[in-house]
This record gives sequence, structure tokens and C-alpha cells, in this order.
Amino acid sequence: MTCYIRLSFLFFLVFFGISAHAQENPTEHHSIERLLVLANEKKLSSSKQWLRLLHYNQGGTLHSRNKSYADSSNFFISPKGMHDADEELKENILAFFSDSPDLACKFPARYQWLSEQLELSDYQNGLKDCELFLKVQNQVAAKKLVMVFPSAYMNSASSIFGHALFRIDTSEDDESVILNWAINYGAKLDTNDNSFEYAFKGMGGLYKGRYFVVPYSQKIKEYGQMENRDIWEYPLTLDQREIDFLIAHLWELKDIDFDYFFFDENCSYRLLELLEVARPELELTEKLRLTEIPLNTVKILQENNLIEGEEFRPSKESLLKAQLLLLNKEEKNLSEELANPEKNLEITLKNQTYSNASPEQQLALLDNAYDLVRFKQAQKERDQSLAKRSLDLLSIINTISIENPHVEKTQLEIDSESILETHDSHRLKLSAGRIKDVGNFTKLQYRMAYHDLIDNSWGFINGSHIEGPEVTFTHFEDESFIDSWQLVDIVSLTPITRLRKDLSWNLSIQGQKSEEAKQHMSSYLQAGGGFAFQYHNWIHYQMLSPRIENNSQYEQDVQAGINYNAGLLHDRGKHASLLQFSYIKLEQENALKKVELSQQIELSRNQALRLKLLSLRQDNLTTDVEQDSAEISYLLYF
Repeated sequence: MTCYIRLSFLFFLVFFGISAHAQENPTEHHSIERLLVLANEKKLSSSKQWLRLLHYNQGGTLHSRNKSYADSSNFFISPKGMHDADEELKENILAFFSDSPDLACKFPARYQWLSEQLELSDYQNGLKDCELFLKVQNQVAAKKLVMVFPSAYMNSASSIFGHALFRIDTSEDDESVILNWAINYGAKLDTNDNSFEYAFKGMGGLYKGRYFVVPYSQKIKEYGQMENRDIWEYPLTLDQREIDFLIAHLWELKDIDFDYFFFDENCSYRLLELLEVARPELELTEKLRLTEIPLNTVKILQENNLIEGEEFRPSKESLLKAQLLLLNKEEKNLSEELANPEKNLEITLKNQTYSNASPEQQLALLDNAYDLVRFKQAQKERDQSLAKRSLDLLSIINTISIENPHVEKTQLEIDSESILETHDSHRLKLSAGRIKDVGNFTKLQYRMAYHDLIDNSWGFINGSHIEGPEVTFTHFEDESFIDSWQLVDIVSLTPITRLRKDLSWNLSIQGQKSEEAKQHMSSYLQAGGGFAFQYHNWIHYQMLSPRIENNSQYEQDVQAGINYNAGLLHDRGKHASLLQFSYIKLEQENALKKVELSQQIELSRNQALRLKLLSLRQDNLTTDVEQDSAEISYLLYF
């Protein structure tokens, strides 16, 4: 979920400085002592809004209990402010309403709220000399706040769950959208970290996070063009006063660090906190959540009536796929030749398919070729041959358009699968089954997040498998035990197509009762890659993954090995099925071979049945393992 950004915080450094001009004292007729008494009578230090302005954990996550999430001392006026909301309140009142109230310019949202609560009606006069704050407020000119959801990006560990950010709109004109600003929260990454290091540090809270304000045009380029991620935009129902207060609070958060946790204290959670500050009656982060992912965030906004529309912005790849659907096989091949700078363009234009086509068809072929060249250009460093081919194609397109003014480019309409209609991310699975010639078993499994290969794929990337923490309890032969656990399991099946030649890949950290040593848990880490091909609704894949496995029953506790997987996935949105073969060989163990057939039957958006047949074989010196089992499961998503 990229939930991170590598751009500098230049916007804030340039514009979000702090004015320290002297102000007129708004407490001319109010003594500091009286204000402190009034604050105590109203119990302001324990009010939800004060705790939200300080970003105190009010029960939403297991981290940062009984203190502020903010991890920078300059976010507090009192040295005890991070842990003591009452002491911070007193110090804020003393600072804001004394004879030297300069800190009101640094914390304008706190100053405004306290002024209102303490019945000081002239608080706006107290901010009149905060030149830089007022300058930025006028330059931002926020009129609308929009939640933006870029889809998952499987080639980046930080973005596999998608991402969430806000866009600040200055007008209702859709043409000026890219000129607006974006509010983004992300981890402050070490540029030398690879995906595995990011996953480890992100899950362990070893990164710091920070709010950033960046041009929205840069996010459009990053998500829609470079990473080819579809984007959904959701205008929010905040009124002008709420938006202004949110911007004032965002000013207070410049240069402020937070702990960053990949599964909960992430971009989604931090944006929900901002909304709670803007609209005090909301309760979006007070219930404990073990995971907070962008998909859930959008649904939470819908449940709280914060969304008033949906706009879909397809990526270049989605647009190209839609264009290719309008072409037959010969036309697709010709379009590729037109886009290939190694092919002679003049000779290609003499192709019978092109020369016999109508101006409308020729324009469609050229448009597709031109977009394909532009797509390839976005995937790599500037290529002179691609740039020249792009210019040549554009020249021919313009010539046809001039000679045939009635011919217009085909307007594509892409039907998006609304993420608001996807299955929920948490899942309970209740299973019953039988192992042939052994006995019956029942299982209860809980998965925190969020989608596997045969879950209902409506609104998800086909061939994506992204599961977070998971645990399975099994009852078998009058005994109950933890049968398996999982920290993370990711499979990205990226079929090789005309547009993409990416490899598929997987990463898994799991543990399960081993078949050869039923009373002992085998824990393993594996990661590897392979390839996938797609034909209509069928995806075939093969992967090879190095594996490290630990089991106290092995002659050596830790062994290296290899896992070969081959599978056939049939997915048309609902009722997906999967046939998979696995061959696992450790250095001092005989090979384990497994064949698994699974079939999902959707009952509703958040309910399903799953059938599973499993056969495994392993030849051992002491006892051979031969097991055939059948299992039926009820799945509840919530």
C-alpha cells in the first residue's frame, strides 16, 4: 500500500514556516487563572477533540497506548505533553493567552478550538499577524476534500494493499484537478532498503512516518502512468469550516514524526485521524483494529456518510487493454508493428490490413500504436527510438484527422469494478473434513487481511493473493491445537501479455504441523518467482522458490530446500477454482508432493462455501506419508 513518498517536504518548508509576530492579546478581559478554571470545569483535557488534536491513542491500535502517536517533542509545548494531556492543555493556555502568544501561529487549530471552548470570540484577531500561515491558507484555497484510492501495486511491497491519500480541490473544475495539492502520509524510507527489508521494518515499526503535501500531478504520474494503477476518487462531505480546520491542523503536523506500522498505523489510519479532527462527532479510530488498509478506509467513509460520489480514472494500461479488445488478431499484430521502432514504418503502412482499412479503422490502429509507444516510454528511461516513433505516428494521425475532419477518435468507456462492492478484508473460516482411513477433523481459521487467489475477485487484481496474519485451530482425534500460523503470504500472478513481460513472484512466512512429525511445528520462509500465462479466464503459472525450514525433529533444525509450484486458476470474478501441484524438497528430507483442488462457491458479497480435495505423498525411511482428504468450509468476510 504505496503508503510512502520519497519526495521532499519542500512545499511545507517553503510555505509552511512559522510567523512569530506579536499579536493583540485576546484575553484583555479574561485572566489566565480564570481560563484555567474554566478549562478544568469543562474537563477540556479529557475531551475527545483535545486528545485528537494531540493524536492520543484512544483505543484504535495496540501501539502507543496511553500516549500520543506523535513522536516529535516539538509537537508539544509541555515537556510532559506526549504522555500528559492535562499538562499540555495548561501549557497551551498559558502560551496562547499570555502576553507573548507567538505559539498560536504554530498551533492555529489548537488555538482556535481552545478559544471557542473558553468563550473567547475574538480568536481570529489573535491570528491576524500569522503571515505565513494565512498566506498558505489563501494559496491552498481549499474548497473540497477528496479521498483518493490508487489500486494495489504488486511490484512494490509498500503498495500491495493499495494506498489512500487526500486531494485538496480549489475549484469544481475537473480540468484543473491535476493542479491541486495532495495530502499524503507515508514511511520515511531508507532508499537502500529492498522490498524484504521494507516488509520487515514496516511490520516491526522500525520506520518513522510523516504527513507530506505534494502536487497531485506528481501522484497521477506516479500511480497512473509509471505504476499503471487505476485510481478511484471520492469527494467528501466536509463543509468549508471543517476543511479550513483540517488545513490548520495539518499546518501543526509539519515536520512531525510518527511511528509507522505497515498493518495498522499507516496511511489509512492517519487520514482517518485527520477526519476526526475536522468533524469531532466522528468515531473512526476508537475501536481496536488489528489492521487498517485503504480498502477498509473507503468503506468506513461510506458507512459514516462521508462520501458523495465516485470518479474512476483508469491507468494507461487499463485504457490500452480496453483498446485491444476492439481489435481482432490481425489488427493487434499490426498495431504492435506500428509501435515497434525496429520495424520500418513506411513498409508497415503498406500492410494490406492497414491499406484496406477505412480512415476510422486506420485512426484506431494508429491511436492504439501511439498509446502503446507512450506506454512503453513510461516504463523505462527516455528512449530516442521510441520518442521518434511516437512523433512519426502522431504526425500521421494529425494528417488523417485534417484530411478527414469527420473522423474522430473512438471514445472508450471502461466499466470499473467499484471497490465499495468488494468483499470485506477480515475472514473467518469454519471447516469440517475427513482424512481417508484416519478420521474426521474440524478447523477454525481467522485471517486479518485480505484476499486469496479464489476469494471473490470483484474489485481486486486477478491473480493477486495477499494475506496478512492468520491462525488456524484444529480439533482432531479428541485433541485441539494450533495447526498453522501465517505472518504473510503473497502471490502475484502477472500473466505475460502484449503489454507486460513481468515475472510472477511469491513471498511466504508461515508455520504448520508437518505431515511427517504431526506434533511439531515446521516454520518456513520462502520467496521466489516464475511466469504466468492467461487465456480468457484461465491463468496457468509455474514458480520456483528457495525455502528455509525449521523443525526440531529434523537432524538439523534448519534446512534449506526448494518449492516448485504449478497451477491452473479459473477466475471469472465469482466461483473461482484452483488446481495446484507442489513439490517440496529439503536437503536432508525426501520430497513431499501435494496435489490440491479448490472450488469457491459465492453465496453473497461476504459469504461463501469452499470445497477442497488434497492428496499428499512423502516416502520416509520410517513411515511413508500417504494422505487423501476432503474438506468443506464456510467463509464469512467482515
